[in-house]
Amino acid sequence: MSNGGSPLERLIPPGSLLACFNVVTASAIGTGVLTLPWAIKESGLGLGLILVVCAALVANISLNILMMAACKTRSRSYADLLAWCIGPLAGPLIDFLIFFETLVSISCYFIFLGDFSSELLMLFDVPAWLKEKSNLVLLSLVIIAPLCLPSKLSYLRYTSTVSLVGLFWTTVVVVTKTPSLYRQRTGQASGIGGNGEAGEHSIQWMVLSPDCLKTASIGVFAFFCHFNIVPAARELKNPTTNRMLALTTTSSIFLVVFFSLLASCGYLSWLDDLQEDFLANYPPEDPLVIVSRVLLTATMVCMVPLMVHPMLSSLTALAQWNTTRSDDKRTHDRLLPAGTGSDVQASSYGTADETSSSFCEGRRDDDPESGRTRRYAQRGEKDAQVPPAVGGSAEPGKAKRNGVLKVGGLPFRVGVVAVILTTNV
Repeated sequence: MSNGGSPLERLIPPGSLLACFNVVTASAIGTGVLTLPWAIKESGLGLGLILVVCAALVANISLNILMMAACKTRSRSYADLLAWCIGPLAGPLIDFLIFFETLVSISCYFIFLGDFSSELLMLFDVPAWLKEKSNLVLLSLVIIAPLCLPSKLSYLRYTSTVSLVGLFWTTVVVVTKTPSLYRQRTGQASGIGGNGEAGEHSIQWMVLSPDCLKTASIGVFAFFCHFNIVPAARELKNPTTNRMLALTTTSSIFLVVFFSLLASCGYLSWLDDLQEDFLANYPPEDPLVIVSRVLLTATMVCMVPLMVHPMLSSLTALAQWNTTRSDDKRTHDRLLPAGTGSDVQASSYGTADETSSSFCEGRRDDDPESGRTRRYAQRGEKDAQVPPAVGGSAEPGKAKRNGVLKVGGLPFRVGVVAVILTTNV
């Protein structure tokens, strides 16, 4: 690993385990964090924690499978990996669904960001225009827009740390306030019962009702970071099986520990008086809660680029999609190592993306333009062209794409980001 670069880059090198951990873990931290205590209230403390842990286990297993499969098949995206398993037509379908889902989610994030930040600024003596939700959302674009432009997730490894710090701080604040708040709540009743029979404010350990399904869905959503796991697998340096297991396991453990603490202590602090947004229960002028709100607002800002990344990837793949399939050797060739006399196919969902035969047990080339086939928009032509390898007649990444704007390039990303963000705002 290089010793050069800035101190920050040496602290969190691109492609390192820490960089990928930050991005993958931050991708799961969103607005669902605020509803975790309420989910525990709906199902009971015991059953709720069981459902949260089960959701974490399912997420960890699925992340391991996706990461290893993405590395084994050298897939470039979530949809590309599915196309390997089902067929090339599944790729554009999943890309469309990912694009639509992330677009709607980003709209919801902007709505939440406007509401959350305006309520926070009501506590301060700031100009009236700064308390307007629309103005706050527009100001947030100054930070969000530049973060959406990089084509690699590793560029977001620093801002992703903000989400981890926000979750850590909020959990610590909630945990430290729980003992006194719990005594206040239970002091209004005669005791604590297993099913609430001793008083109104008592712990519910298990609530068997259709509301348990809400807890299960919130738990699954809380651990969802799967759209970014395939790019993280591609960017992870020396992606051996042990390193991939270490990444997914540490991320899942971090999330399940802090989510469980936040959910259980948030519920124990307010019991039956708990609101759906548990922070609304706390005094708004509490300095510790104010810091927590500021960090969670920053978390929402940093979360948008993590959602724009898979959306842009899907949009780029759709723009480059060519329904023309290559010859019948495609399925046979995609798992053959380089140098066996079979060309690697390009510009199609579910095709090999690297010529390396290491199958992720060695260090991959850091240059995304070398050793990989690229996708090209060749609408109107029967077959896509594979760019020359390193040392060929053309420089990597400099091939012409039908004489038009390079799909997936920086100007393309700038235009798409501008349209998407302004449309959502």
